[in-house]
Amino acid sequence: RVVSGDENDARGVLFSFFQAMQWPLLPRFLDIYYHLSVMKGFADAGGYVTTAFWEYAPSGRPHLYPPLLHVLMLMLHQCGLEPIAVGRFVDCVSYPLLLFFVHRAALDFYTPRIAFFVLLMFSSIETLALASVTLSAFNLAFVLGLLMFLCVRRKKFTAAALALALCFYTHSLAGGLMTLSLVLYALLSGESV
Repeated sequence: RVVSGDENDARGVLFSFFQAMQWPLLPRFLDIYYHLSVMKGFADAGGYVTTAFWEYAPSGRPHLYPPLLHVLMLMLHQCGLEPIAVGRFVDCVSYPLLLFFVHRAALDFYTPRIAFFVLLMFSSIETLALASVTLSAFNLAFVLGLLMFLCVRRKKFTAAALALALCFYTHSLAGGLMTLSLVLYALLSGESV
């Protein structure tokens, strides 16, 4: 039996519901507090700054992460969300966002049946769920990498390049891993990328 798109959308809503039910327990890990600190630093400076002036005074130090996640978090904060609500929101949407793009990529590369089992497998791994919530910058970069592969598959190379650039602009290691994955995909698939 082939699983319809509506059934998969219902599963996505269900995963999102369970994530939202954990709102009072979020954020789950210390990493998000670093990202919130950078977000607050950007807010205090009036926008993006190239050094963390709030650490290692008076000159500051370079940021540990590229700033895309922090800029997105700053936008949420400027929309009126309290910093802890921003952290909770990022934790809350990380896992459903990952599952959505894993499923979309599996649907694009394989059959709906295989995509269902990929989604089932990914949603059954507790450590993956925990990692996607605790490592939000890497998770966002991974999602952007999956988006890059979807764009490559559909021959939208400008969009793929933009997704890869945003991947590097979110997490340098994830960007490098996605570039290596793209090279391996080009070599093994026999398609011109």
